[in-house]
Amino acid sequence: MSVRETSLEAYYDKVLPELTERQEQVLIPFYENPGRDYTNHEIARYIGLPINCVTGRTQELRGEGERGVQPSILRWKERRKDKVTGNNAKSMEIIVGVKQ
Repeated sequence: MSVRETSLEAYYDKVLPELTERQEQVLIPFYENPGRDYTNHEIARYIGLPINCVTGRTQELRGEGERGVQPSILRWKERRKDKVTGNNAKSMEIIVGVKQ
């Protein structure tokens, strides 16, 4: 087994099981649509939760804040037009190598 495979296996065994149910919900759009990026509003619409239930979890999944997940699972991708609000917003993507 290569170092990379061993690292990924350790990541899946140690980090992913520690995610909260709400953090896992926020990742659903990324798992169901690999390669796509989402804004907070797009995630909220996709999973049917209010925006205030999503923003804190995405912050944690980017490794930020008090309860930030390490290593982070999401990262900022680009600023683009949000498909929900029509405003410019930052989109996020899942970091390559995270189990999908």
